[in-house]
Amino acid sequence: MTKQERKEYMKAYREANRDKAKASSKAWRNANREKSKAYSKAWREENKEYDKAYREANREKYNASSRAWQEANTTHYVTYKHTNKAGDVYIGSGHNLRPYVKNSSSRSKAWIKAFSNGFEIEILKEFSNKEDALRYESELINKIGLESLVNVRSINQIK
Repeated sequence: MTKQERKEYMKAYREANRDKAKASSKAWRNANREKSKAYSKAWREENKEYDKAYREANREKYNASSRAWQEANTTHYVTYKHTNKAGDVYIGSGHNLRPYVKNSSSRSKAWIKAFSNGFEIEILKEFSNKEDALRYESELINKIGLESLVNVRSINQIK
């Protein structure tokens, strides 16, 4: 059998047995799911103290690294708008990377509820400093009205 013939044979064999292989793999995963969960839980329990100590020892290193990356990649400040398919609107401001941040630790509960299933980003205006971006955000919120937005801060807090 030539190399090309063997290649074609193997391709045909895989095609013919694809469903069988999928079913076998799914059955194995289902049979071993609980065992795997138990193993993971035991490993986490055994290594809890080590993991905690490691995170504590390296916290400053990671925070400094994160700050350095952010400072290196923050070139300007923006005022931006998030909208979702339901028509909810959020006006915000921050460094040029802020509109793309989705993690819940830096967003309000109202924002998470409104935009957890996706959103469109529109950069409204760019600024060279943070104060101008905040001022423009405040002007927009005052103009549109807080009741029409997902923003939860009071207007007095952002003046």
